[in-house]
Amino acid sequence: MVLEGRILKDGRFWLAEIPVLDAMTQGLTKGELQKMIIDLIRTMMDKPQAKVTVRLTGKTEFEVTVSPSGAILPVVLRRQRVKHGLTIREVAENLGYTNHNNYSTYESGKTEPSVAKFEELLGGILPKKKKSKFEQVILKVAVGG
Repeated sequence: MVLEGRILKDGRFWLAEIPVLDAMTQGLTKGELQKMIIDLIRTMMDKPQAKVTVRLTGKTEFEVTVSPSGAILPVVLRRQRVKHGLTIREVAENLGYTNHNNYSTYESGKTEPSVAKFEELLGGILPKKKKSKFEQVILKVAVGG
């Protein structure tokens, strides 16, 4: 999976924001910042064996590639649910599930969703007014990711 992010300079620090994860980190140099981004994502996934790479795509943009791609999906679901102030039960209800465990298996990483299913799951989290844009949450599938 490929996550997009933004970089900005704040005083003597470089800041990196990853909107889909509702997360931010910092470093004194761009090189240190890249290491901090990798550490942040590995910590969020609790999967130190996952391959995480950062590539600057412009002066203020970067991409993070996570492999295997399924390792980051539960983190995105959980972070977006918490960002929007929802419980697991509320997301399950939004999706029309009669049992909240049907949703929680995706958020816990027990079940890995397809890209289409992932979009559907995000639809149960994001406010109706934002569903058409998916708040730039839809992830690009990296080749071999």
